[in-house]
Amino acid sequence: MRTGLITGLFALPLVLVVSHCMATVFLQDSTEFVKLSPCSFSYKSPADQRRKAYFIDLAPVAVSSGAPRFFLDLHGFSIAYNPCFDFSIPCCGKVAVCEIQKEGNSSGCTDRGNQDSVSIMSRPNGMFSLEYSSASNHLSAIVDLICTRDTMPALAIISEHANESKQLHLALMGNISCPLVVDGFEYAVKPHLSVGSVILIIAFSLLTVYFLGGMLIKRLIGGARGVEVVPNHEFWLDLPVLIKDGAWYLVNGCRPEVVYEQI
Repeated sequence: MRTGLITGLFALPLVLVVSHCMATVFLQDSTEFVKLSPCSFSYKSPADQRRKAYFIDLAPVAVSSGAPRFFLDLHGFSIAYNPCFDFSIPCCGKVAVCEIQKEGNSSGCTDRGNQDSVSIMSRPNGMFSLEYSSASNHLSAIVDLICTRDTMPALAIISEHANESKQLHLALMGNISCPLVVDGFEYAVKPHLSVGSVILIIAFSLLTVYFLGGMLIKRLIGGARGVEVVPNHEFWLDLPVLIKDGAWYLVNGCRPEVVYEQI
């Protein structure tokens, strides 16, 4: 019984690891994108069999003179934002997003990140966002790219301090946020395998060599027939029971089952 429990304890983590790897392979986001600049990127979904690439580039609406392109005046505070290039104002220097608080005749500024800090996020609904983060105060800002038919881009606020991380949530709306489609383009991002895919490939390759090699050796050298050609066939037949015993042993607090003999 103790040998079965030990074997089950070793087999149970193996089953859990393989299940986790398969979930990682099949549930991961299939959209692949590459960052071209702080305000442009390209992407393609592997599910799209057509040779199409999609580009989003905010450079046409960016200001390179050191001033913010967008200025959103709200009640009690204002938001200054510029894609692609950092800007500087009296209370914010070399930033991409700046929050300006207004209290009477005085004002204060909060750095929300510069262009070097930007990262691209893909949403489950197919929308993309740019996230900026400040290394000085650990505050951040997210700019959702919302595609509309408007030729004049507009900046809007979705929420401020929406969670415990004090994240500023903005939206850049207009046709500048719409993807450009290029037909007949060979996407530049090379296909890559995830860690789960590599683990599964190695595991199945080793199992294939183990079973085929063992069956050939037992058949040709040992003269085995039927189910006996499977290497360690007794172990594989007992494996479900061993896994069940190992799981029960863990649930029971690693205490062995007490069996009383009948008198």
